[in-house]
Amino acid sequence: MQAKDLTDNYQVLDINRLSREGLLVHEEWTFLNYTSGETDQEADLAIRAVVNGVQVVYALARPNGDLEYCQYEIATDVTRCNYGSARTWFLCPVCGRRAAKLYLKRNFLCRACLNLGYQTQVESKPDRLLTKAQKIREKIGGNEPSRPEGMHVRTFDKLLDKVVETETSALSSFLENNDSPVAKELLVQILLKLLEDSGAPDKE
Repeated sequence: MQAKDLTDNYQVLDINRLSREGLLVHEEWTFLNYTSGETDQEADLAIRAVVNGVQVVYALARPNGDLEYCQYEIATDVTRCNYGSARTWFLCPVCGRRAAKLYLKRNFLCRACLNLGYQTQVESKPDRLLTKAQKIREKIGGNEPSRPEGMHVRTFDKLLDKVVETETSALSSFLENNDSPVAKELLVQILLKLLEDSGAPDKE
């Protein structure tokens, strides 16, 4: 069976980013610069809000080097959440599914229509856990954790504990099939280093 292509390799139109930047209500053209995942291919895109959607304009390079200009509207939908809040979605131009992200392959389409997989779906269990731990680390200062301004101490401590727990699980998963004394010693050393880096107090 042919492996799925990955979302990381496509330029993405993220409705949450557009919402944060106020572009779902801005009727004037706004130019955005997008980087396509691991390919580092940049593309310029113009977008503006229209009734019940957004209009996009961008250029694609043809094999002969000529540019093909695309311009069309993408419909949006709103769902009501708890406590009176609401969430906006794209409606995929092909299947009509709600989607927070659309991916560019000539047109912006949903992940299902393009048959795309996530990076985590092809990662091993240890890699998935390390990816999860790294995302938590990014909330608290990366590889040298420090409590961000405005974050409660209790929240910071919980996130720090979660990092240690997740990275420990990743290492355990990586070494669970390796029963050699060297591997076990390596695991102990790494776990001690994790605890030291996390600032966890030494046990009496």
